[in-house]
Amino acid sequence: MWHKAKMQDQEKIMKYLLLEPIANLFMISDIERFGFESRVQDVWFEEIIEELTAVLLRYHDNLICYSRKMETDYAYVKDIILNYKISVISGKASVVEQIKFLYHMPECVFKMPFLKRRNAHEIIELDKRITKATEEDTLAIAKRYADFPEFEHLYSKDVYERQKQISTRIESGEGIHVFIKEKGEIIAHGNTTAENTVAGMIGGIFVDPAYRNKGLGTQILRYLSEYLESTNRQPCLFYGNPELKHFFIDQGYEPIEEWGVLRRTHE
Repeated sequence: MWHKAKMQDQEKIMKYLLLEPIANLFMISDIERFGFESRVQDVWFEEIIEELTAVLLRYHDNLICYSRKMETDYAYVKDIILNYKISVISGKASVVEQIKFLYHMPECVFKMPFLKRRNAHEIIELDKRITKATEEDTLAIAKRYADFPEFEHLYSKDVYERQKQISTRIESGEGIHVFIKEKGEIIAHGNTTAENTVAGMIGGIFVDPAYRNKGLGTQILRYLSEYLESTNRQPCLFYGNPELKHFFIDQGYEPIEEWGVLRRTHE
């Protein structure tokens, strides 16, 4: 049976999500940050004979789904998708694929490898130019994203909306942005997001084409990885470009899951 979560349900929900803390990085982060009474977020859980079997989290028009044993009543999920006009469904690829299959959704599930850092490799000296962004840097970062097509699906096409998203991340403590500048221009960048008490996601890494093959991407990734590890949080990340697989493996990351994203067109 499905229930709308309340504050008194937090302990058992978090206990369930922490069975797979990396797969549930976003849910754990959102619950820690917004709780169960936020206007922009709702949480539901399914319980059978006092045992949790699934959790759903709506953030704006996004729905994150999780079920450990894949034995759940997805009819309830469909009602939430329709009633809240959900545009994006995400979670472990196995869960998202099942939702798509059960409801004959025509859209494709976009899958990305999900990796965590297994260990630190050799110690390297970090570039002293790496700078932690403040509010004053957010517009420059937002403008720079437009030069890298791989980030189009992550941010609004409007530069000021992108700036707002970046500003919110920094102000709320959801993550940090760091960059390297050369001649006043950002030439390398990366950020964390969905930071919670157990893990954090690394993303947004880019290097200006004119400055590639100089180790700047490695520097940014290493800085962010060590930043998370310094506070006893597991660094993890996605990648969409298969050519980057060996780069991340060389930096001590290993695949653990496939993350699925299903973008819907409203009926």
